[in-house]
Amino acid sequence: MRILIVDDEPHIIRALTLLFEKSGYNVCTAYNGPDGLAKLRTRPPDIAIIDIMMPGMTGLELLQAWKVRTPSAAEPQFLVLTASCDDHITAAIEGFDNVQLVKKPFSPSRILRLVQDLAATSPASYGPV
Repeated sequence: MRILIVDDEPHIIRALTLLFEKSGYNVCTAYNGPDGLAKLRTRPPDIAIIDIMMPGMTGLELLQAWKVRTPSAAEPQFLVLTASCDDHITAAIEGFDNVQLVKKPFSPSRILRLVQDLAATSPASYGPV
């Protein structure tokens, strides 16, 4: 399974990369929204973990840009990281069937369990590489 992590905080990317690689997953990273969107378009991952609050292009803007493109057969699942679950954030993601909100701070074991649960309920191509 390929996981894309999009976050402007290097320590979050490092921690999640180590967690997922140790568990056998292939990890790709992006430190901002435009780079993350380019990586989504170039080679969609199985799961994308995206921070909401990023400078330039927020995680919500990234999701909206992804939503307007032509759908493909390989539709990633999204875990969206947020420090607050404001009404505008929850309303913005309601239009997506494949997005789960993850409130910060989160434990590494919780986010790993979420990824494993997605892998267990998704197509056969999902799972550690």
